[in-house]
Amino acid sequence: SPVVAGAVVLLSSVIDERKRWDVLNPAVLKQALVESATPLTGPHIHEQGAGKLNLLGAYSILAAYKPRASVVPSHYDLTSAACPYMWPYCRQPLYHSAMPTILNATILNGMGLTGWLEAPPEFVPGRNGQHLEVTFDHPERLWPWAGYLAIYIRVGSSGKDFQGTAEGTVRLRVASPPGRGETSVRRSEVLVPLKASVVPVPPRRMRLLWDNYHSVRYPPGYIPRDSLDVRQDILDWHGDHPHTNFHDMFEHLRNRGYYVEMLGSPFTCFDAANYHALLLVDAEEEYHPEEKEKLRLDVETRSLSLLVFADWYNVDTMVKMRFFDDNTRSWWTPATGGANVPALNDLLQPFGIAFGDVILNGNFQLAKSRISYASGSNIARFPKDGVVFSFPLSEKTSPQARPGGQNAQAAKSFPILGLYSPKLPKAGRIAVYGDSNCLDSSHMNMGQNCFALLSGLLEFAASGSADPAVFPRTSALQEPLGGPTMALPVRRTDIDFSEYSRVMHKPAVCGREAPVHFASKAAPAHSADTAADNSHPAPKAIYPNITADLGAGARGKNDASDGRPVGIEAADSSVKADALPGVSATPLAAQEVVVTETVDLSGTIDAGPQDHQLPPEKPDKSTAVGVPAQLAEDSNKVPAGAVPAQLDEDANKIPDGVVPVQLAEDPDALDENAQLQSATVATIVHSSSRVDPTHRAENEEFGMEFGVLDSRVKYMLALTGGILVGAMVGASRRLSKRAGPSPASIRHEPRPRKTKGRSARAALLSK
Repeated sequence: SPVVAGAVVLLSSVIDERKRWDVLNPAVLKQALVESATPLTGPHIHEQGAGKLNLLGAYSILAAYKPRASVVPSHYDLTSAACPYMWPYCRQPLYHSAMPTILNATILNGMGLTGWLEAPPEFVPGRNGQHLEVTFDHPERLWPWAGYLAIYIRVGSSGKDFQGTAEGTVRLRVASPPGRGETSVRRSEVLVPLKASVVPVPPRRMRLLWDNYHSVRYPPGYIPRDSLDVRQDILDWHGDHPHTNFHDMFEHLRNRGYYVEMLGSPFTCFDAANYHALLLVDAEEEYHPEEKEKLRLDVETRSLSLLVFADWYNVDTMVKMRFFDDNTRSWWTPATGGANVPALNDLLQPFGIAFGDVILNGNFQLAKSRISYASGSNIARFPKDGVVFSFPLSEKTSPQARPGGQNAQAAKSFPILGLYSPKLPKAGRIAVYGDSNCLDSSHMNMGQNCFALLSGLLEFAASGSADPAVFPRTSALQEPLGGPTMALPVRRTDIDFSEYSRVMHKPAVCGREAPVHFASKAAPAHSADTAADNSHPAPKAIYPNITADLGAGARGKNDASDGRPVGIEAADSSVKADALPGVSATPLAAQEVVVTETVDLSGTIDAGPQDHQLPPEKPDKSTAVGVPAQLAEDSNKVPAGAVPAQLDEDANKIPDGVVPVQLAEDPDALDENAQLQSATVATIVHSSSRVDPTHRAENEEFGMEFGVLDSRVKYMLALTGGILVGAMVGASRRLSKRAGPSPASIRHEPRPRKTKGRSARAALLSK
């Protein structure tokens, strides 16, 4: 903000002018700002960050500053006493067999532009800390001036029955090249206190699993809003997560004693015996064949219940929502609807359940609650002996239609809610509902939520009977709803959904957040030292007969010749478990884990005949303005002291309109202003990856790495960074002039402009 920009300029003048440019860098300024900030009462950590600006506190830090590294946040208190600031971590205790709690931290390196971890981070147990299993993920190189640190926390088997507080300390050692006039490497040790509440394993009936893996989030593509009446949100960009736009629903479930865990991996990566129900809410992703078979077996033989909240899907409506984007100079058209109904129908096909493509709007009374149905879908098929509830709603055939308008038809009854209990001895229950907006805090219509309906569905999943206080009395279907010849929604053939999908043409990989068992310590995909880092265990499948790639770690110099990580027996690549009937066993091969997904939005979005093609790519500008620093094949491996002209997938491709940082004649002799400007932009980019309170791995997969940001975002960040740094450097020059010339001020003085051929007035104005 302008206030913080002004504070940065003022604080920069605190450092002695003779050593200012040896000390001052973006990491130092951020350390001073966040370490001195005053936390606010009320907003949680993801809303307020470090807190309110404390200018005097920041001044005190800078006045006595010595180059060092630090971690933001500086400590983690996951106990209830830390609420509301540490929400959502403080809202739910840890327990054995749960999905790991994932914390996102930022390593700030005030010692230099580049740095590295001399040894893998380690967790030093404190009081009761032996019950915690803590692993890490981090880049190989800290650049520029910062890097991420993902912390995965689990409760080991020793804490299965433990109740209390477990404490410990995360320790890491950061190193950087020598500073100007120095000969030894700079080093700094950082200690991050950590404590969490631990409880015994809750009963299965109270454990819920939220599917976060099958949510396609903006910005990978044009994923439209869930409610077509909410016109200020063109895209579905709120995260679709219990800690973001579904936070009220999360609080509702926690207040009723439920434990909500997040699934960030395919269905093949969790043990259904631990959970009462799987929640599929507003899912836009496709499903692996293994996932469909695994879910069917879980529901039919492992008593797992399934709750599905869908959204609208209509191809004609999606075509009408097409628009021309001035930033990318291309036509944008929705890749799917509010939910991927064709994919959901494929998933539910073994149970005889399917959604239709009728878009419905309206309000109806359910028990004592009035519920808003906003751009939901209808139920097209439902099996015999199931219970279907119909309500009077208006059909909406286009995004421009309004209730009562020319495109809105008269209200009539449509089936939108269904309950089904498969006739199998160990089967769970299935409940489907055509709209998720009543659970979405950002799209609730006048506070008309359906939390009471959600609680009723969970009670149905537990008991198999519908509570008459919630559901209207109705009889079971004597014949299946809809027939096999009924037309169902189909996928768009003019859209390549694989551009946005983590499923299509990709293996089912268990991520680091999967609750899998670990057989040995394997090298991570991102570590400072592949040979020495033993902080990342290698996952093994819970369901050995379901074909899936487990991503046991990147192949490195400590891998065996057959491709398996050292320490894992080649004869056994899965956990001993009961084989699932009807699924053929397939050997699992250890493969490299590709964490980052790059999506190219620069081409034509829609394949229709009227698509607007982008103009041809402009010639490489690096030859005209100076060669930017080349990035290694691994984007995390950056040569020491290198500053790229623009953070792009290809360092030589510079977006139109962005002025790259000029390099000196000697590539190693970079101008401090150029370093500061480039680093400020990169620091802002890095900070943006921490907005989403989910884990770092997810942020990477959705394009939040340095090198794969959308070009429009990079352009805006470049402009913002240039303005902020320009103001700071300009103020520093004025302060230097008042004190007289010095080597630092002379070095940063701009070259005088030539005034030949111009009037005296023009020359004066130019000054």
